Amino acid sequence: MQRKTLQPQPTSERRSGTDRRRIELERHGRPERRVRVEARKPEVTELILSDSEWQTLDPAPAKRKTR
Repeated sequence: MQRKTLQPQPTSERRSGTDRRRIELERHGRPERRVRVEARKPEVTELILSDSEWQTLDPAPAKRKTR
């Protein structure tokens, strides 16, 4: 007896499989329509700063004048 191999049936899946997060589209207060919302993880890039660059970003507090 020979077995029939089952062919995968087309599903009723409507998602295209492409990532919609590549372009940020605002929905103006309407709820998200994605089937499953995935967290948007921030991209982190480490910068190497010299001491003078740190001083420009965060200057030392001004000294108080004494009377």
